[in-house]
Amino acid sequence: MSRRAATSILYKFRHFNNDNNVKTLSENKFYFATPSELNDPFDMSLRFYFEGLTVQNIRDYYYDAIDKGLFGNPSFTRRKNRKIVYERSIDKDKFIEDYQNYFKDAMNDCSILALSKEWKRVLLWSHYSDSFKGFCIGLNKEKLRKFLPSEEYLDCSVSYGKNYLKINPFTNILDISSYEIALTYKFKDWKYEKEVRFIKLPYKTLGSQTIILPDDFIEEVILGFNCRPIHECYVKCLLAKKSYKPKLYKLKQKDFSFELGREEIFY
Repeated sequence: MSRRAATSILYKFRHFNNDNNVKTLSENKFYFATPSELNDPFDMSLRFYFEGLTVQNIRDYYYDAIDKGLFGNPSFTRRKNRKIVYERSIDKDKFIEDYQNYFKDAMNDCSILALSKEWKRVLLWSHYSDSFKGFCIGLNKEKLRKFLPSEEYLDCSVSYGKNYLKINPFTNILDISSYEIALTYKFKDWKYEKEVRFIKLPYKTLGSQTIILPDDFIEEVILGFNCRPIHECYVKCLLAKKSYKPKLYKLKQKDFSFELGREEIFY
């Protein structure tokens, strides 16, 4: 088996109607999007389950945060900070509102690079590649993982469901598992995307981000079967200039089938 045949590849679907999209090919630039830029308004959000919440639950939450150095006056002793929490008046509704807003703000400081495990999905080409007029870039998964350090980025497959997950609100809000659930769970109608996400964590760097990848991260490029000849020529010229020559394919429809195939183009 050849090296390329054994390579695990993740795909990014693009179109030619936006200069930033084209730069994924011309400059190897890939963009990490923030929640407000996503096409699913329910994406990157959580619903916490507060039923049965008591004042003691809230105090215990603050005690735990104090013990971990996440809450309280740092110049006070642990005992003094706990005493302040014990003596203060607890407003449950205000706690719930503040808790949800805090988590929402944290989510808004995350950003993601969304990729797919597959290139054959008709809806992906239709929705993200301008009705088969665009292109799809295949990235080397292992090289990408090494390029994005695990202490700053999560690397997760998206899971799908019919309803929001009920999340325990007393899980530490800085616990990485809380972010992972929020950032990698979507409504079941998106299952066709077979999505994998590289997630920039909020407490490392904030906001959107563009990364530039080395040429050899791009293993292959696939053109939609409605790609214009001028765009096909442009892609060939771009790839010919790269230090690492990825394979180039043109999408095609299989005979008497709705399935997609592809054939190699030499440049």
